[in-house]
Amino acid sequence: VVGVVGHTGSGQTLEAAPIYGDVEQAGRRALVAVTPTATNPAVTRTGDWVFRVCPTDDDAARALARYAADSIGAKRIAIVYRNDFFGRGFTRVIGPELARRGVSVVERDPYLAGITEYTAYAQRIARRGVDAVVFAGSGPDAAEMIRALRAAGANPDILGSDAVADIRDAGAPGEFRDVRYAAFFDAE
Repeated sequence: VVGVVGHTGSGQTLEAAPIYGDVEQAGRRALVAVTPTATNPAVTRTGDWVFRVCPTDDDAARALARYAADSIGAKRIAIVYRNDFFGRGFTRVIGPELARRGVSVVERDPYLAGITEYTAYAQRIARRGVDAVVFAGSGPDAAEMIRALRAAGANPDILGSDAVADIRDAGAPGEFRDVRYAAFFDAE
């Protein structure tokens, strides 16, 4: 074996990087690994043997901030993010990028998948009158948040990370057609 194409996820790629770099043998039997979809910025900082062919989560956060400011003209945004390595990193990049573009982040709310009661967040976000909600988490979790926002009488634009693409599978046909998310390319 001279090389590997994959893993698709950042976590798996980060775990396998020391093996690809043959850390135990000081790199004598290292092999090249190319990941098509691992987006965490740390992936290509793990050593000299792992490469990516896709943008990073940081790139997606900057693109989403630009879209929020330039395309939808958002001035006040709430960020709801999965409280893990991905969500915190995405929020750490998008917040300053929004501020640089004159967009105020009026709320940052962490959540834990399968535990969070979105109703309280939704009611608070509705009272704040935000133009958009940036959701850095999964599609099914975003679906729960959107439903809670609608029940609270709020209808802000919903913007998400690439993981929000899974929202297509989370609801009735057309239920989430107005959700926008950063993605490499999706022909569907």
